[in-house]
Amino acid sequence: MDSLTHSRIDSFKSCRRKHWFEYEQKIRKTSEAKALRMGSIWHDCMEYLVHEGLDAALDHCLLSYAARGDQETELELEREIIYTLIRGYHWRWIENEGSQIKRYLCTEQQFVAPIRNPETGAATPVFELRGKIDGIVELHDGRLAVLERKLLGDDISNESFLWRRLRIDQQITVYVLGARQIGYPIDTVLYEPTRKPTIRPCQVPQLDDDGIKIVLDQQGERVRTADGKKWRQTGDSKLGYSLLARPETPQEFSDRLAADLQARPDFYFVQREVPRLEVDLDDFAAELWQIQQAIRESQRCNRWFRSANRNTCEFCSVFDLCTSGTFEPSRDVPAALPEGFVRVEDIHQELV
Repeated sequence: MDSLTHSRIDSFKSCRRKHWFEYEQKIRKTSEAKALRMGSIWHDCMEYLVHEGLDAALDHCLLSYAARGDQETELELEREIIYTLIRGYHWRWIENEGSQIKRYLCTEQQFVAPIRNPETGAATPVFELRGKIDGIVELHDGRLAVLERKLLGDDISNESFLWRRLRIDQQITVYVLGARQIGYPIDTVLYEPTRKPTIRPCQVPQLDDDGIKIVLDQQGERVRTADGKKWRQTGDSKLGYSLLARPETPQEFSDRLAADLQARPDFYFVQREVPRLEVDLDDFAAELWQIQQAIRESQRCNRWFRSANRNTCEFCSVFDLCTSGTFEPSRDVPAALPEGFVRVEDIHQELV
């Protein structure tokens, strides 16, 4: 039986042609996108944190980036961000006992659920709903919740657009349906976003042996104060004086980020309930039936129309293939793919 996952449904709903590339032709980009890489490593480290503790999570972070060649500047910075966020997460939710989670019932829990006709209750023999849930947890008041973790670059404050969008978010609705299918009487969703830092590595003033900043003139000579008694410690572009500086080291950036995490914990770490009413679940179950019918219709007639607009195309991973004129459902698809693309054996890599 074929599978529908949140990712596949999202691909089809955003653009049927994109779905054709990704799920009918099994074509993906070979490069590991930064956001996906960071998110994957973050989730893996959270697994180690839950089951084996802080040291194991930190070690896994270091090993993950070492395997990817963390001598590269970008990966080195990523490593320090993830490493420091793990420490901050542990401090925020575990050391200070601030988490809403009383205990974990399971993590990385896979599920399979039938997709039923809303009128007859009969399940389609073509598709089944599949997914993997970050966690199923018991809250301190005894209720059970689907736990959904995210590492986000967006605002996660109470006033952000994120929380309005989550009222109708498809992914967490899928996970509530899946968790109930495998026997967990889920009452709510606990959404746990962690925000990526907005601060970046900066230039650090260089100091002399006495710990004094160094200012140079246009000739490269060190500048004294007006009275000539001390070394000047501030630059002035109008006078041609520049403060001698160097790039901040990864460790210095990590220390500065750690201090920012403690100063602004609510900026980085949030746990918030996102309820799902029975009517929400019923509506989405009916929507699932409609979606699988639409996919089957596209498969039968081999027609996959595009959703071409700036909200889809600009961010599409297969845009280059889509606009090449070579890959069309109505023609034989070339066996050879352009550089940067590969055919995968498992189209549901999020379930691995």
